Amino acid sequence: MVADMQSDVSLLINKICDRVRAERKSLGLSQEEFAIAAGIAFRTFKRFECGSCDSLEVLVRVAMLLEERTGRSRLNAFDDIFPGVSQGIVNKTPLGALQRLLATRNAVVRRVEREAKKASDKAEHNSEISKS
Repeated sequence: MVADMQSDVSLLINKICDRVRAERKSLGLSQEEFAIAAGIAFRTFKRFECGSCDSLEVLVRVAMLLEERTGRSRLNAFDDIFPGVSQGIVNKTPLGALQRLLATRNAVVRRVEREAKKASDKAEHNSEISKS
């Protein structure tokens, strides 16, 4: 059981590293440029991208830089980093809960905006009818 968990942890770390590397390259940044922009020591970022640095601070700084450079929210930046989340796998972490709350909030906002537009269109239509 413990060996399976370690294998899963290693696999996830590798996927995260691959994703961060892909995001960095899509931004056209070298490891050194990315590290400097994120406020991370180059050697530390290099180790992080290779999977041998387990600093939570580095992970947060990576997500913050991705948020800044891509225009996506921080939760979306984490979603981009963590494989599996966007494939419909329920993430049962505090971050996953925040992502689900954000998705629910966004759905409610879109629904309210649609309803407000319908009401506005209806009022405009009624106004035009009364003018005729």
